[in-house]
Amino acid sequence: MYPIVIRYFDQEKGVQNKLMDFYEDSNETSQKIFENIDNFMLQHDLDTTLLSAFSADNASVNYGAHNSVYQKIKDKYSDTKVVKANCNCHVLHNAARNAMKALTYDVENLIMKVYAEFSNSAKRTRELQAFFEEFEIEYRKVLRHGPTRWLSLGRAVDRLILSWPAVSAYFKSLGEAAYHKIIWEFVKQCGDDAGSLSAKITLQECYLYFIHYYMNMLKEAILLLQKNTVTATELHPIMKNIKDKVESRLHDEFYGAKVMRNMKFLRPSEQDQLNKEANEVYRKTLALTLLV
Repeated sequence: MYPIVIRYFDQEKGVQNKLMDFYEDSNETSQKIFENIDNFMLQHDLDTTLLSAFSADNASVNYGAHNSVYQKIKDKYSDTKVVKANCNCHVLHNAARNAMKALTYDVENLIMKVYAEFSNSAKRTRELQAFFEEFEIEYRKVLRHGPTRWLSLGRAVDRLILSWPAVSAYFKSLGEAAYHKIIWEFVKQCGDDAGSLSAKITLQECYLYFIHYYMNMLKEAILLLQKNTVTATELHPIMKNIKDKVESRLHDEFYGAKVMRNMKFLRPSEQDQLNKEANEVYRKTLALTLLV
């Protein structure tokens, strides 16, 4: 399924987004995709000299160096300089997923396992709600993290932190054998008040809070990139801003206020491990987004 959307500027209405066509074609070659775009331009009598940018997902069929849709557009519409407007949301999402592999502790896996415990069981959900009432916390549904959806990990981590006293108590009430080992290893080392700003946290919790801080930093850039009014000329400043932020955090070795307050309570070897891995996440983020 292929949508053709045009974005243009109107003096009275500002930036406009219009869905012009939505067609189905099993031929997914760059030549066929380009032909459909070219035919659309001709059918609607659009002036190709006014074409300023081409935006699509980052698949090689769209942006490959030699035989992509973008290259064919450049060749055919050689009378104008078309900007390559990649999906930078996708770039940041993929960079984050790969950069987080530098961490010893897999926070993403923990989030998905916790969600799986409640996703298909109304009984477990009711039991969890009872613990929310016991701790006098507003009930919050455990959120699903979809690996292909940017922003979902940050939201899921944020929800787990807010709900931690009730979630932790629920799992502790069941005992080690009742659920996945990954969850138990986290629960047994963490206190019930992990969500408190004053609580001392363990190394594993430091990883959780670091990812929470890291994902919120990327979220700011992604929300700007997703705005309906953003234009191709604004992409560079947005990406430059996130580059500067990541470089600053790397230079200062800053991993979020919660983590920095609790680093002193970790063993020296744990501090070194966290420093080394968190810095590597920053370095990989810069490298994978081509921001160095």
